[in-house]
Amino acid sequence: MAFHSYQTCELRHQTRREALDAAAAGFELAQRLAAAGNLTERRLLQQQAFYEEARLATSDAELELRSARERLNVLMGLWGESTDWTAARST
Repeated sequence: MAFHSYQTCELRHQTRREALDAAAAGFELAQRLAAAGNLTERRLLQQQAFYEEARLATSDAELELRSARERLNVLMGLWGESTDWTAARST
């Protein structure tokens, strides 16, 4: 159960990172459009809000992933350098 929870957290974190990358690109584009006078301040602020929400969601997913990993380390009795493991990707 703990391993499946870890894999779920890992996938969620990956998805959030991809969403953050997209939000960052959208915000960068919005900044350029606004600088050129082709986007209202309201739209720019909306894009910034999307980006900031994506950053928060990514941070939350990372914390959740670290907690799940630590639970697995405890269950497996790992400590120190032994905690530097990687999980096989689920298909």
